[in-house]
Amino acid sequence: MRALLRLFSFTRELTPFYVVIIIASIVTAAATIVVPFLIGAATDAIVAIVDGTTTFDAG
Repeated sequence: MRALLRLFSFTRELTPFYVVIIIASIVTAAATIVVPFLIGAATDAIVAIVDGTTTFDAG
């Protein structure tokens, strides 16, 4: 652990890049989790339209 802290002390000027990388990683992980829910909602909507239980208005 001490070696890791020593390494970060040498790269202090790169801190903004570390922050951007962490934020991008969190956003990517969140998007990976959300996509199946979006696909499921879209599938449910399409099935409801095909079954006739819901109408679709393109305008």
